[in-house]
Amino acid sequence: MFGRDEIDIIGKRLSDFRAPGADETDFNLNIRDRLRAGEGPAITTVLPLAHGDGTPMWAKITASVILDENGELLHVQRIVEDITTQREAEEKL
Repeated sequence: MFGRDEIDIIGKRLSDFRAPGADETDFNLNIRDRLRAGEGPAITTVLPLAHGDGTPMWAKITASVILDENGELLHVQRIVEDITTQREAEEKL
């Protein structure tokens, strides 16, 4: 995924892959805190990440909560989609 092996991704935080210059606070506020605030069972946001080779990329992140049988937060599941090409095309318009 985005130029990285599975072993390099599992167990890491999304902020571990942020693009140079991206603020870690934005990552936390954009995903974890929004889910905890009850914005919904899933949210989508766009954040700057870095490919495995360090080149910047734009990623659409869809995050959803995984709850236990008591409704308590167990995990946050994230799906990451590289939208760099789409973003570049939009900027040309």
